[in-house]
Amino acid sequence: MLDIKNKKVLVGIPCGSGMFPAYTVDGLFKMTRPCPTSLLIIERQAVDAARNFIIEMAVRMQVDYILFADDDGVLPPDTLEKLIEDDKDIVGAPIMTRNARENGKHALCVFEKFDFYIGDGKRINKYRSIEKFDTSKGHLQQVDAIGGACFLIKRSAFEALFVKHDGRPFEFTHETHTTKEHGVTLRNISEDMTFCERAREEGFAIWVDTRIRPVHL
Repeated sequence: MLDIKNKKVLVGIPCGSGMFPAYTVDGLFKMTRPCPTSLLIIERQAVDAARNFIIEMAVRMQVDYILFADDDGVLPPDTLEKLIEDDKDIVGAPIMTRNARENGKHALCVFEKFDFYIGDGKRINKYRSIEKFDTSKGHLQQVDAIGGACFLIKRSAFEALFVKHDGRPFEFTHETHTTKEHGVTLRNISEDMTFCERAREEGFAIWVDTRIRPVHL
C-alpha cells in the first residue's frame, strides 16, 4: 500500500472563460482527497500559459503531484485516489470528446502515434484516437498521449520537463514540412499532446486508468 498521508497534491484547472459549470464544481467538492490537496484555477489565459503557470506554482510549492483537470469535466469522486494508487509518473483517465464525429459517436481523448509519410523518404509523428482498450491487460494501459482533462503527474516528471523546456513544457506545436515529393505537410498538435510527446522523449511513459470515466460536459 502506497503511503501518501504526507504527500501534497495541487489540482490545477485552466479556465479560459472564468466560469465553471455547477456540475464541475460539485465534482470537485465530492472528490476524495487522501492527502493535503490545494486548488489553483487560472482564469482568462491561453490554455498553454495557464498549464505552464500551474506547473511553475507546483515547483515553487514543492508538491508531490499535479492533478490537471478541465473546467468542463466532471471527475468521479475516487479519481485522485485511484490515480495516486496507480503509482505512475504520468497517468490519466480516458474522457470522450465534447463533440461527436459524423457517425454520431464520440472519440476518446487518448491517442496512439503513427508514422505519417511526407515524401523524400521522411516521416513525422501524427496521432489518432485509440478506438478501444485491451481489457485483458488490466485497467492500466500505456498510450502515446492523453488530453489534459484529467491526468496526474509526479514531481519527478513535471520538474524535469519544466526545466528542460525553460518553463514551457506545454506549447502548441505548429510545424511545416516541405518535400519535393509531396509538397507541404502541416503538423499541428495541442499543448497537452506536445507535453506528452516531450515527456516520452525524456523517458516518462504515459498511462491511462480505464476504471475512471470522467464526464465531458
